[in-house]
Amino acid sequence: MNTIQNKLSKTLLAGASIALLGAATPAYAQSVSLLDIESVHVPNDGYANVGYAYYVSKYEVTNAQYAVFLNAVASDKALPVNFLWDSSQDITQNDQGTTWSYVATPGKENFPVRYVSLLDAKRFCNWLTSFKNNGPLLTETGTYALIPYQASYTGYNDDKTTPVARAPRLDSAWQTGGVALLTVTEWEKAAYFDPNKGGGPGFWNYATTAALKVGNPTALDLPSTDLANYDNFYGSTTAVDLFEQFASAYGVVDMNGNVFEWTDIFRSDGTDNHFVYGGNFSSVASILGKGKQQYTKFYERSISNGIRVASRDALPTVFPVPEPSTYALIGGVGAVALAVLRRRRRD
Repeated sequence: MNTIQNKLSKTLLAGASIALLGAATPAYAQSVSLLDIESVHVPNDGYANVGYAYYVSKYEVTNAQYAVFLNAVASDKALPVNFLWDSSQDITQNDQGTTWSYVATPGKENFPVRYVSLLDAKRFCNWLTSFKNNGPLLTETGTYALIPYQASYTGYNDDKTTPVARAPRLDSAWQTGGVALLTVTEWEKAAYFDPNKGGGPGFWNYATTAALKVGNPTALDLPSTDLANYDNFYGSTTAVDLFEQFASAYGVVDMNGNVFEWTDIFRSDGTDNHFVYGGNFSSVASILGKGKQQYTKFYERSISNGIRVASRDALPTVFPVPEPSTYALIGGVGAVALAVLRRRRRD
C-alpha cells in the first residue's frame, strides 16, 4: 500500500496548490485551462473481435476537462442551469452576471466527472469531434445526431422517451476520426485483452493485470484494492491516475473501479436501459470482471457513472483561449474559441 499512499499524498498536495492559486485567480480563469486528453493506441492485431485500430482515452474524463466543456457550451443563461451540468458534480457553477462559468472543486480537478447522463456523454463526444474537424463547436451533431436542446423542457436535459437517445454512432463520422463512446467489444479489448498473455493472446478476467504479470506471466488474475478503487475501500472516487501502474495490458487506466463508464450500446430489450462497464468505487469484485457490464437508464445522472472516449485518430490536445472577446454564440450556446495545438495522424 506504500505506493498508493504516496500517490494519494501527491494528489492531495497538488489539489492544495491549485486551491492556493485559486485564492488569487478568478474562478473563470481557472476553469479555462489546458485540455489534454491523452490517448492509448489499441492496434488492429486481428484479435478480440475488433477489426480496426483505435485510440482510447488513457484516463476517465476528469472534472477539470468537463468544466472546460461546460464553459464552452453551457455558459449562456438562456439555457436552464442544468444543461449538461448537475449540482451534485464536483464542479461549481458561478454567476458571472450575463453568463455562467464553471470550475472544478479544488482538490477534485483530476477526479473523474460523474453525475453525467448518456446524452451528456454523447454531447461531450460531439464537442470533441468538432475540434478535430476545426468547425463550429457543436453538441447536437458530430458522431451522434441528437435533437437540439429545447429550452422549454424543465426536467432532465432531454425528453426521457425520445427515441433519438438511441442515436447510434454515425459510421461516416467515426471512420473520419470522430470521437465516440466505446462499444462493448472495443471496451473489452482495451480493458481485458493481452496480446502477450502467457500461453498465447487472450483475455484476462480483470483490467489491472499488466503489473501483476511483470516477471510472472502466470500470476493469479485476481482483483485487489491495491490495484483499483472498488468495494468502497477508498469511500469515494480517486484521482484518475492513482492506479496508473496497474493499467490494462494496452496501458488504459482505471477500467476497473472508480466510476462506471457509459458505452455506445443499448440493451436490446426495447427499454431505456443502456450498458455501462467496469464497476465503480463501491462495486464488489465480481462486477469488475469481463462480461459483467451493468445497465442504467440513459437519462440518469448517477453518482457512479462517468465518461471514457475513443476515436480512430489520437484524441485532441487543445488550449482554450480565455479572453472574453473570444466567446461567440454558436447555435444558441456560448462557445469558446479553441486552437488545436497538436494532432497526430491515424495509424
